[in-house]
Amino acid sequence: MANARSKAAAGRTKYTVLLEVVGDVARRPYARPRVSEAGFFEVGEVAELLRDLQVAIAEGRKEYYLGAIVVERRADGSLRLLDGCKRLAAVSVMLEVIRGRLSGAKPKRRRGPAREAMQCIDTFFDDLIKPLSMSARTRLLWRWLTFVERRVMVSTVTMPAGSTMRIFAPLSTPREVGDWELVPR
Repeated sequence: MANARSKAAAGRTKYTVLLEVVGDVARRPYARPRVSEAGFFEVGEVAELLRDLQVAIAEGRKEYYLGAIVVERRADGSLRLLDGCKRLAAVSVMLEVIRGRLSGAKPKRRRGPAREAMQCIDTFFDDLIKPLSMSARTRLLWRWLTFVERRVMVSTVTMPAGSTMRIFAPLSTPREVGDWELVPR
């Protein structure tokens, strides 16, 4: 482990990839890029995620893979979330809704797509728990909370500051198919 730290300190380790539970990832303080209305899951995408998780929980799966997120580690050690904002935001709102239902707390007021996603999640859980007794509702919500926090996995790709521009720059420049080439670093 000390060897890995010394390589990272020397700048020889460029990227890290970790498989992590989304509950831990969602708690980190990321700087997020400014996003427009497209910066949040559409209601249909949130509903699809909820249905997928419902199937995973019903089937008793050990884990659910949500995909990869890409993070830039800045020179000051802070993290900037580059890709995966929508997925992470949707899961964060879902966890907020579930925790709120368990504690009886009022949810935060949201606007725009985040509000629509929260309403979709609320409606989903209303329909899911409506026919259940109070104790069964609580058990089901705890089951969801535990599954999402501990069994939903993401791959976290962390890269050093500045390397993102080199990776994404060719994609923003129009080129002919024959112009693409791999450039060793």
